[in-house]
Amino acid sequence: MKKCHIFPINELLFHLQIVQDIACTLHHCLKLNIIHCNLRAKNIFVDIKEDSAAKKERAVYYVGGFHLAVMTRLFPRITENVF
Repeated sequence: MKKCHIFPINELLFHLQIVQDIACTLHHCLKLNIIHCNLRAKNIFVDIKEDSAAKKERAVYYVGGFHLAVMTRLFPRITENVF
């Protein structure tokens, strides 16, 4: 019988924060209407660096491997009276 690896609560919460930040970043990409595609991040690299000014660790996200990404700028439709 295999034993499950049990993460400490602090480590588990840290990993959940990373996943939540990645999800928010991808959501913002879609809301900006700059990238429209089938967004599937195949590779997500997280680099933890220590910020020397704040003496805190911060995560830098590198998201690569987008599938069928198209870079365009979509202009909003003018459907309502703006005057």
